[in-house]
Amino acid sequence: MRPTSPWALHITSSTDGRVPGYYHPTFLYESLWCVGVGFLVIWADRRFTLGHGRAFALYVAAYCVGRGWIEYMRVDDAHHILGLRLNDWTAMIVFILAVVYMIVSAKKRPGREEIVEPETDTPADATDADTEPKTDPSKTADNDTPEPEAKEDAPDTEAEDIKKDEPESAKKS
Repeated sequence: MRPTSPWALHITSSTDGRVPGYYHPTFLYESLWCVGVGFLVIWADRRFTLGHGRAFALYVAAYCVGRGWIEYMRVDDAHHILGLRLNDWTAMIVFILAVVYMIVSAKKRPGREEIVEPETDTPADATDADTEPKTDPSKTADNDTPEPEAKEDAPDTEAEDIKKDEPESAKKS
């Protein structure tokens, strides 16, 4: 298929078996196709909340459609099976596999994954207070009552403060 477009590549060299003439810039078409497929995957993932590898399967299927279209434009020598280039057969088979995966995966595990990244192990002495953001409860919008004042029966001496912080096992002796 010879191009008539103004962006066609003009090959002038006849070395290595090349035939001079105008040709489709298939590398440019494939690049633009991949960008379009990327936008399609982003849109479809936001619209249909793809999960469990279905966004990747959509990319593979859409890429294969473009690959078949681009291979149709190529004029270089390639292996042909039943009148189609080997690359076309490969794209069709991979397309079918990707679509089958999307259908089976959507039936077996609809929606997104519950946990995308596993949680890290926390040390035994860590508390929830260490991981939660520190906020002053007296400054929240739904708490109109001021924070109560410190109790007057709090320990006055440093020794009593240390004794209060000791674990129960140390206090018994």
